[in-house]
Amino acid sequence: MSDKAHFADLVNFYFFDGEQVIRPDDLENEDVVEKAILNNCGQLFTNNKYRDVVKGIAVKSDGKTTYAVVGIENQSYIDYAMPVRNIVYDALNYESQISEKKKQNKNDKNYTGTNEYLSGIAKGTKIKPVITLVINFSKDKWDGPVRLSDMFGDIAPEIKANINDYVLRLIDPHDIDSFIKFHTELGAVLEFIKRQNEDEYLKKMKEEKGDSWVLTQDSVNMINTFTGAKIPIIKKRGGKINMCRATEALIEEGIEKGIYIGVDIGVDKHLITQISKKMAKGKSVIEIADEVEEDYDKVDEIYNIAIKYAPEFNVDKIYEEMKKTIE
Repeated sequence: MSDKAHFADLVNFYFFDGEQVIRPDDLENEDVVEKAILNNCGQLFTNNKYRDVVKGIAVKSDGKTTYAVVGIENQSYIDYAMPVRNIVYDALNYESQISEKKKQNKNDKNYTGTNEYLSGIAKGTKIKPVITLVINFSKDKWDGPVRLSDMFGDIAPEIKANINDYVLRLIDPHDIDSFIKFHTELGAVLEFIKRQNEDEYLKKMKEEKGDSWVLTQDSVNMINTFTGAKIPIIKKRGGKINMCRATEALIEEGIEKGIYIGVDIGVDKHLITQISKKMAKGKSVIEIADEVEEDYDKVDEIYNIAIKYAPEFNVDKIYEEMKKTIE
């Protein structure tokens, strides 16, 4: 989702019902690392949280321009703690903005009174709103919490009325009836995610789309990564892939039903790819588990198999070996 056109398309779909308000050129890259400085018994520790992608946007309305920070989390599985996870991301970004303001004020000695001096923040200081969107790339419809209060038990109404109830900004392709509001191939990828559970879905999509059904290699790679499909890369003129030709072989082999087999072993190629990239940077199992926010044992299992394939880290071979461990 680091592609600016896809990012803008997703933002326009969610915020503006598909209207092309945000242009790719309007986006500004933001740091994907959200940092917190923790004080434990007088010792300072840095806790880093890594987002998938973060960009700054500018929205013009009624003669005003609103600047905001939008983060996107690509979920290949349903995280049942997602509201809490997003709260942390957003809070760390707000804290980072405040820290920058404090540094500026300290350097410029921009204080007009005791309260401003003690807080480090000038009265009337403004920060940018932070919004995190979650995309469900899982084969399953999202059945996790969609707001913080979903994670509470039965609580007194007097307490519930006073809770700041964080709402998950979720984009679930399984809930989308029409993908025409997307203006990039992201819509095609999400449609593929939704329809992979249909019987003979490749055959149906081939008949519906016709001979004009073409996608870029990046889009096909996304489909293959998140669904476990093995759509071959057959390029045509213009560098795009003729999906009718590419899916014919899969249809003939009769392997289109249930191609998402990653769920059987509790892992998918997207996670293996993430872990492999961090291994290539020399990161430890503990560091990787924290950054990808997965259980240590799961990351450790993948790590021990993937290390055999260093430094190339062939994702397909790692995946196949993991499958053998449960057979």
